Amino acid sequence: MKKVQKHFKQEALDFDEIIKRSIPFYRQMLEAIIDQLIFPKNSSPEILDLGTGTGEIAKNILIRIPDANLTIVDFVPEMLQVAKNKLSSIVRRKNQVRYIEADFSKWKFDQPYDAVVANLTLHHLKTERDKKVNYQMIFKNLKSSGILCVGDIILGTDKMLTELYIEKWIKFQFANKWSKKEIAERMQRYKTEDCPASLVNHLKWLEEIGFVKVDCFWKYYNFAVWGGRKG
Repeated sequence: MKKVQKHFKQEALDFDEIIKRSIPFYRQMLEAIIDQLIFPKNSSPEILDLGTGTGEIAKNILIRIPDANLTIVDFVPEMLQVAKNKLSSIVRRKNQVRYIEADFSKWKFDQPYDAVVANLTLHHLKTERDKKVNYQMIFKNLKSSGILCVGDIILGTDKMLTELYIEKWIKFQFANKWSKKEIAERMQRYKTEDCPASLVNHLKWLEEIGFVKVDCFWKYYNFAVWGGRKG
């Protein structure tokens, strides 16, 4: 996680622009997550954003659900500061957003939530066990009928499919004016720092833990949005 933290510190101010040029259909990915957050009109759901980064998901949640109460967690203070600046003009009341500087994989939940979102976050968990334990923790701390929605990078169900995913991803980066050197550095970082799993496994783990209405809500090759509900 230290390597991940280091490069996020370096990229914090430019991260929003970097991500648009790095992740295919990033805006659609965000919308697919936000679309799952369905609550009664004028309600004030408690929503947790794990690994918030620059607060882009949090911003879109507040635009869609203005009275939501947010807890946003990230272990890079520079990212949290960008998020604070971004959200400052749209928060409606004092303490509507809690900012927590912490490693989401070690952070202890301190209240129940109506929804938990995690975008481009869970692939930093190294092992299958780590991912399942994290899902179990989320399930335990969701309210009845609570929502989990995850957007992340995934593997294919076999080597050939994964290679196709990576090929499409690299082509997208070239099309968005990254140099060969920059792409090589990014792909090396992907190989050494990221630990994605297949979408099939993620859905299976959620069902095993007890989530219902488990589904994939959006997918483009090696990027997907999925989740489920508690009861």
